[in-house]
Amino acid sequence: MNSLNKTLNIYINQILKLFQMKNLVYLVFMNLLFMPHIFADLTWQLPAQDVGTGSFNDNPEIVTSAIGDNVHVVWEDGAPFVFTSSSNNFGNNWSSAIALGSVSGFPQIATNDTGQYAYVVYRNFSSNFILFSRSIDFGENWTLGGSQITLSLATSTLPNIATDSTGKYVYAIWIYSTGNVVQFSRSIDFGENFPAAASATTLSDTTSIVTTLPKIVTSDRGQYVHAIWSGLKAPATINQVQASSSNDFGVTWTSFVNIPELSQSDFNASNLDLATDGQGKNVYAVWQKSIGGGTTIVQISRSNDFGATWTFEKTLSSTTAAVVSQTPKVVTDKTGKYVYVIWAQTGAEGVFVQIRRSINNGETFESADSISATNPSDTDITTDDLGRYVYAIWNDASNFIQESSRSFDFGLSFTLAQRVSPQGENSLAAPSITTSGSGIYAYSAFDRNGGSVLVALNGIDIPRAVRRFKFTKL
Repeated sequence: MNSLNKTLNIYINQILKLFQMKNLVYLVFMNLLFMPHIFADLTWQLPAQDVGTGSFNDNPEIVTSAIGDNVHVVWEDGAPFVFTSSSNNFGNNWSSAIALGSVSGFPQIATNDTGQYAYVVYRNFSSNFILFSRSIDFGENWTLGGSQITLSLATSTLPNIATDSTGKYVYAIWIYSTGNVVQFSRSIDFGENFPAAASATTLSDTTSIVTTLPKIVTSDRGQYVHAIWSGLKAPATINQVQASSSNDFGVTWTSFVNIPELSQSDFNASNLDLATDGQGKNVYAVWQKSIGGGTTIVQISRSNDFGATWTFEKTLSSTTAAVVSQTPKVVTDKTGKYVYVIWAQTGAEGVFVQIRRSINNGETFESADSISATNPSDTDITTDDLGRYVYAIWNDASNFIQESSRSFDFGLSFTLAQRVSPQGENSLAAPSITTSGSGIYAYSAFDRNGGSVLVALNGIDIPRAVRRFKFTKL
């Protein structure tokens, strides 16, 4: 059923139930009257803003301030260099691309509520160090070559980063290849100082062999910090999702012997994602798992006590043979009440982007909302502070375009897929999407190229495209 019709039917039912309550009927009727206008005003603003050029741009990540006025994007090109660009007027204009580091990649970015402080971690391919760059003036100036902070020892990879609402506390995580362990470092002075690389904290059990990108999130105040990764914990021979938490601003973490395993040791878990609410109390972890027979499933585990305990894994996707559900992402509102999980499904039951929601802190999930798509991959999802406005994006790997869907009723219904990448220009990289605290502004970042896919893979320029999604409410 058309998503708008579904929403209108819900409002009509509300009117019928509240018919004798005239004041409430009036309010519901006004919402019903204005709803089509709200939907009608929605559009991705054209043209896309090109914020940088390079050869085979990849790994875009985009973040915004709470208001949505200050937006920062980071990516790597084929040189390889790590670049960043910022907008300080709601995405209308963008700064010239700034090269943060050469022979570098895997950038990750975080910003505080105002967007004044922006932090980037990335890997230097020459030395295999994890480097840190920051801006303390809304993206105008950055710490560049020779001034970056080295967070790790050599042979480190796959960094991730988080910060609190003020930007005072900065938390970085990565895999240290010597021993294949997860390491952590923090700054408590807006990224000015970090411990020496040799003093990084090891979070994972030294008997584990960590193999996937670790994820880290924090509460608004920065007090509660949560991390997950996938690894082999002896004597197991299967990659399991493991978690660690800190309740004292990253000073102490879950002891090795108490590290929980969120997934069973039946099949390998990969492609992890992690989200937490504003308090850091409700934490949600998702991953995919190949279970044989050509089937890959999406699972979730949650903690409702600041990471102290975790639930048994729950399967969200189809378990039918030859159905592949992959690249899951999870997001939640500030209270943790509304939880949205997205993934790409292909195979025996059809080709869709699927989204499931929980409206009770992850205790139960409603049936999946399936959005028709063509060979979808690399999903991403974001929501506002209340969980009302939800924006999803994914890559159409057959047509090399980016598509998007959105919900303005707490995930009750989603629009049909809409192409957001330019017509006739191939988009290959995984997209990234973010939204302001109000949900009024949403921004996506992705690559684009006017040539053929083959030419793109051979290194022709792919300008970075960032789009602003804006709507007005009556």
